[in-house]
This record gives sequence, structure tokens and C-alpha cells, in this order.
Amino acid sequence: DGSVARETTEQCVAVKDITHIYKGADVALRAPSLGSYAFMCVGLDTNRADGRLFLIHFDEAVERDRFYTCLRILRLSVDIVRGLPPA
Repeated sequence: DGSVARETTEQCVAVKDITHIYKGADVALRAPSLGSYAFMCVGLDTNRADGRLFLIHFDEAVERDRFYTCLRILRLSVDIVRGLPPA
């Protein structure tokens, strides 16, 4: 339905369960209801049964980009260890 829950609860997600990592304009496409806030977010899709989309908001673009880059590296590392092609 395009609605986005604005929760600030703690969630645990295993890096191996992350299927897609994206930021900025890609977040805006996935969650248009965020408006301009989307450009300061990193989005995570997972293979969890509930199909929940995780969005993490940052106050500064440099922090968003740093988190995005670190998470991409971690995700690639998991794929390498498991012998899978990069996601």
C-alpha cells in the first residue's frame, strides 16, 4: 500500500539475510512516502519471512555513505565465505 511504518525499535538482522542494500534515489523509489527524507536513508531488503523493508535514516550524507559502504563490504565478505556470487 506504499505506507511506511516509522518505528525506532531495535531490530536484529543477520548480514547473510540481507538481499539488497541501497541508498538515496533508490530508497525514494522504494518508499516514496518518505519524500526528501529518502535521500538520507539506507534501505535494506532481507529474506525474512515477513518481507519487511528496513530503512535507516542519517543526519549527514557522509555518515549514510560510510554506513552503506561498510555494509556492502560486509555483505560481499559473507558471499565470498559462502562461495556465492556477489549480490
